[in-house]
Formats: sequence, structure tokens, C-alpha cells
Amino acid sequence: MRAGRGRHPDHPGHPGHLPQQEARGIAESLTTQKARAGIAAARSSTAQRAEIIPQVNDKQEDLPSACDGWRVIDVVAHLAVLASEAVET
Repeated sequence: MRAGRGRHPDHPGHPGHLPQQEARGIAESLTTQKARAGIAAARSSTAQRAEIIPQVNDKQEDLPSACDGWRVIDVVAHLAVLASEAVET
């Protein structure tokens, strides 16, 4: 080792270096947490859509929404796509 330099960060003895198996377990745990959060968000979105959609009549679908350039039906469709993508991924 050269003077003035620490150990290489990929060296297993480096402080803060996680063994590969432990790192893999943490990554899997984070992936599971993200999946659970995505499913919870999709369920919440589905519940919100189920509450909102019956309140929108045919005449209101083509009205402008609060989103510039989007009609009410565009926003509803967008939310439906986001919920299905969250469940698929």
C-alpha cells in the first residue's frame, strides 16, 4: 500500500464494506418495500377513483380539468394507467 492512501474501497476489509450476501439481502428488502409501497399506492388510487368516477357524468367528462390542457376524462384515464403500471412493476 502506498503512503498516504487508504485501502481500496472494494477490498473486503474496508470499513463499511458489506459482505455480498448481506448487501443482496438489503437490496431484496428494499425491492420488497418498494413493491409494497407501490401496491399500497395503487390500492389508494383505486379507492379514490372508485369514489370519484361515479360523481362524473357524461357531460363533465369533456370539461377542462385543473390540469392545463387536460379534460376530466384525460385525468381519470391517466390515473387508471398509473395504477395498472404500479401493479405490473
